[in-house]
Amino acid sequence: MASLVSLFMLEGVALSYDSDRIVIGSAGKVALAWRGLRVKGKWIVDADENIVILRGANYGGYQQGRSNHIFEDYERMKSWGFNVVRLPIAWQYIEPEPGEYDESYLAMIDQDIQWAKRAGIYIIPDMSQYYWSSHFTFHGGWSHGLPLWMVSGYNNSADGLSQAITDFWLGKAPNGTEPTPQNPSMQDRFIEMWKRIASKYSDETAIAAYDLFNEPLRGELLTASQAADYVYSFYGRLISEIRELDENHIAIYEIMGGHTARVARVLNYSNVVFSFHFYRLSSLKGVDYSGNITELEDAFLSNYWKLPETNPLESWDIPIWIGEFGSGEGLWARDTVKIFDKYGLGWAWWLYIKSDAVPNALLYSNGTERTHLTKYLKLL
Repeated sequence: MASLVSLFMLEGVALSYDSDRIVIGSAGKVALAWRGLRVKGKWIVDADENIVILRGANYGGYQQGRSNHIFEDYERMKSWGFNVVRLPIAWQYIEPEPGEYDESYLAMIDQDIQWAKRAGIYIIPDMSQYYWSSHFTFHGGWSHGLPLWMVSGYNNSADGLSQAITDFWLGKAPNGTEPTPQNPSMQDRFIEMWKRIASKYSDETAIAAYDLFNEPLRGELLTASQAADYVYSFYGRLISEIRELDENHIAIYEIMGGHTARVARVLNYSNVVFSFHFYRLSSLKGVDYSGNITELEDAFLSNYWKLPETNPLESWDIPIWIGEFGSGEGLWARDTVKIFDKYGLGWAWWLYIKSDAVPNALLYSNGTERTHLTKYLKLL
């Protein structure tokens, strides 16, 4: 398997339509034949059925509302051999008021898509959250996700956060109110927001997939099994409704919390990819990596690849993608990439930003590379 990635990696990426390929979609509308990526068994393939292993980085900033991206960064990532950028975005900036969409924020996303297309890189919009919403500041760190108007009625505390998350999965409307036709549930509003995005980008071949919900949390009021029932049912409804408007794009659905493989489930839908995030033995989790790749691979196998016990990920007949992984240690980056390559897995490093303070950032604040990391991630 170690040679599989290099064997099937494309020299370029197909990002355009053949203008003479006209089809009638299942929804009855006339459209150009899809020339973007799709799923075939365990693999992502292009329009010519070449296997595409998506490997690149998360390009941060927009999940915090910052507009600091430039085209040259896409060119730089392309020069490293990357063929995908996972783009974290946040609902609070897309819909800052109920039913009102911020066109200037959507225009930033549009610009990145065009830059990715020019550079010959796929892009994956990722609906990001961290501590659920920027309303919850009690933990002292950055947070983003659900709009403020949706959760401002909850206490800014761990208990308030848990209640907000639980109410979302239980189908409550904003701030724990009862849903009505005039006051749709938080889930319904999330779906409507995604449908607007899907309608906007339904024909955009530079978009590899939609990453539907970053690390969906369960709160402390539901057990992991209870939350899984709600989370995966919600994913199914979300995918179904998106496909009423966009039959083309791959849907990426994430493991609950990003890390809970024991309750992972296969969704019975076509054109889906399952994703989890890997930070085991990483300095980002306060661990000094020993350099023992066997220990690291065992952590990968026992915490993810061999779970859940009744139907482990390794046996699933859909692609598995590592949407995030990262550390400040070069040896950890080197060995983790070796493990992913061994099992034929694509990945996106967390994080492509310029920062002296963030140890896993691929660039220093002055724009120079953290070469002790990038030398193990570059593909060219």
